[in-house]
Amino acid sequence: MGAEGMLESIVFEGGKRLSRHALFFNTQTRQASDLATRLACDFDEQGGVAHSQCATTSMPGVYVAGDASRGVLQVIVGAAEGAEAAMAINTALLKEDLA
Repeated sequence: MGAEGMLESIVFEGGKRLSRHALFFNTQTRQASDLATRLACDFDEQGGVAHSQCATTSMPGVYVAGDASRGVLQVIVGAAEGAEAAMAINTALLKEDLA
């Protein structure tokens, strides 16, 4: 419930009212592309591509960032994850060159 576009309270089915000024919720999301499946990547329990701390996946040479990793669905976080993946890719390529 609210007035003038501002939330004032949440009213539950039983009629109980809870005063609140903000509400956060998570909608169900799904991968829009089957690329990770076609690349045989593993998925986590939330449906995102399973990955390590450095954006590496179960498939060598495949890295993940942003919504595909399902960490947090925010643009700024996706950009940071993209930078982390880029550093991991660069490190892997340097190791190949030096081998």
